[in-house]
Amino acid sequence: MMSSINKLPEDVLRDSRVLSELGIKDRAWHWDQLEFVLAALVGKGTVVLGGDVYEERGGRALPTYDSWHCDREVSEPFQRYAERSIKCARDYLTAYRRPANRSLLVSLVFAEEHDL
Repeated sequence: MMSSINKLPEDVLRDSRVLSELGIKDRAWHWDQLEFVLAALVGKGTVVLGGDVYEERGGRALPTYDSWHCDREVSEPFQRYAERSIKCARDYLTAYRRPANRSLLVSLVFAEEHDL
């Protein structure tokens, strides 16, 4: 599924960080960067399967155990699923109760049609 992340522009990738301190290779973005990430995915044939929220404290990413997922509906065309998954991510992030005094990171799980 890593090929999907390569569809993101270089500047969007550059703004991410790898969550290596958690023993994973997932990338995460600061909360305020997420709209740019999601906008870069529109029309690219990439699904956002879901995401995980982390708190950044002392330069480390700590799990908040908050997450979401977006399942494909029965007989849903892939491109419609891709578009809906981006909306699902935006809706989750809009509804999320983000404390003003916390620095949050979000990792996104991507997939392409051949991955599903």
